[in-house]
Amino acid sequence: MNCKIKKTSDGNNKIKASVIVKKVHVVNSVLVRLTGGHAWVELGINNVEVVELNQGEVIFIEKGQYISFFHEKKSEEDHVQIIELNDEVLIELFPIMSHLSPVTLAKKVSRRIVTYYKIKDKPYISHVFFELNGVMRTRSELGYKEYLHSVYYVLSFFTCLQGFVSVIERTIKVKYCDKLYNIIINDINNKWTLELCASILYVSVSTLKRRLAMEGKSFREVYLDARMNASLILLRTTKLSISDIAIESGFRSCSSFSTTFKKYFGVSPKRLSLQIHY
Repeated sequence: MNCKIKKTSDGNNKIKASVIVKKVHVVNSVLVRLTGGHAWVELGINNVEVVELNQGEVIFIEKGQYISFFHEKKSEEDHVQIIELNDEVLIELFPIMSHLSPVTLAKKVSRRIVTYYKIKDKPYISHVFFELNGVMRTRSELGYKEYLHSVYYVLSFFTCLQGFVSVIERTIKVKYCDKLYNIIINDINNKWTLELCASILYVSVSTLKRRLAMEGKSFREVYLDARMNASLILLRTTKLSISDIAIESGFRSCSSFSTTFKKYFGVSPKRLSLQIHY
């Protein structure tokens, strides 16, 4: 994944900051909203589909695809807000969404595979995004029910869109790489091994390796995705130092973390942090 940051000025000497993030692997489905500015999202690598996103719109992006994201800021207050939807949340909410969605919308299948949906901002959605931006809770945590209800409030506006419920149904068919990712991301500081993860999943090491290979993944790739996504969430939603983020993401040294981060995202964590929080 590559990331570029640039600044330009218009005739009125107003600074516009642009953030370009390329080839991001969307591990969990996400809801994205802008507090200001304008954005373009490129979905896919070979057959690229470009989607525009404006202030006052919310986009749902299905997991498992690669995206490139371009955000042009109009002011320093313009930011991207993201709510990550793990499988646990979607599995719990699916029966309600399926029940409330009209049968004609839920059952009719388009020949074209749709991997994103957009809606206009609704009352209180901005409040939900401000509360949940960068936050993920598990069933065992306090406030999980409130978190679940808030997520459902946003998703409920998508249920009237043709095919959306079918996409959720497709999304919650959990793969082994998803199970592995969730194990690691929920305890990112642990020193995970293939053997340890296999025992948690009640499969042999050879079976886990084979299942991951069938899904086009390896243990190392999933482990790296989890650590990098954890660090990006911390970088985007907190003001922790780079060294603290390195430790929280399971790295022993700041230099090792910075090198890995730059190789993965194409930009140093310090530079990206300055752009996000400037």
